[in-house]
Amino acid sequence: MNQKKFLSIAIFILLLFPTITLAALNLSYVPMEQIPGVDTGSNFYTYIAGVYKFGIWAVGISALLMITIGGYMYIMSAANVVSAEKAKGVITDAIVGLILALVSFLLLYEINPNLVRLNRGNIISSSAPTTTVPAPVPVGQKSPPCTNAASNLADICTGSCEKTCTNLGQYEALINKYQTASVPAKLIRSIICHESTGDPSSVSPVGACGLMQVMPSGSCSSDTRFGNLFDPETNIKAGVATFEAKLNSIKQFNYPSVTAVEMAAASYNCCADNSNPNSLSVDCKADNIPKWACPINPGPDPKTNMCTVKDYACDIALCAI
Repeated sequence: MNQKKFLSIAIFILLLFPTITLAALNLSYVPMEQIPGVDTGSNFYTYIAGVYKFGIWAVGISALLMITIGGYMYIMSAANVVSAEKAKGVITDAIVGLILALVSFLLLYEINPNLVRLNRGNIISSSAPTTTVPAPVPVGQKSPPCTNAASNLADICTGSCEKTCTNLGQYEALINKYQTASVPAKLIRSIICHESTGDPSSVSPVGACGLMQVMPSGSCSSDTRFGNLFDPETNIKAGVATFEAKLNSIKQFNYPSVTAVEMAAASYNCCADNSNPNSLSVDCKADNIPKWACPINPGPDPKTNMCTVKDYACDIALCAI
């Protein structure tokens, strides 16, 4: 009975900690004690996260220890039925507690993966305002606005990088590892910044996953081609491969006024209706430019609006310079 009470309390605490962490996001705190084996940082949020991770390990180790003790008791019970039953009870309680802890963890993960990852950038619903996500830093000026106006070949993509992120250093080794001649490190950083602002657990409204917002074949955590797209290394590898495929697919087009990176970025970003943003524009046909580069009749649907695609494609390219 004591073991059952202990495991029940431990599991309750593990379920409660993510909720406590929500309240601790903006609380200033200097920890006085370190959690064994865990980097608790220098604020209350990371301290609570450290306690939670330590608790998960503690429950697992405690269950394993109880199973070992129960096994020893069973071996030593010999022909004593009472001792054997007591040993079985210890083993059963430990296994049941371990299963309950695992089920609790999986339930929280199913509700919101960030509850068990304790990712402070995305625990709160995207519909609620929050300032915990590292915000893009605006610099320079964006390309000329895309409006229902006459085409101007001179300024399709001009200006300077509008969106940069300062929190991508943790992925630098992976970015350098998977960069290629056609998809260099600067371009990978630009895509990550624009797509997820560096949040590996980000999921878009249309289901794109992770750092580079790769569309999964299956689910984000079990893509049939690459695996777990929430894993930063897997996602960067998949994102680079996807962008290289986009670069290969636009070789059929010949538009002197736009670059290959701009066209590949437009294709990477669009479109929800499976249309090709790099098809020759009807309204700007005389200028020999793709649909996304033509500011005339950009389209009413926000998901396929060519002005939105143009802003994305231009800034991806400008930020990769």
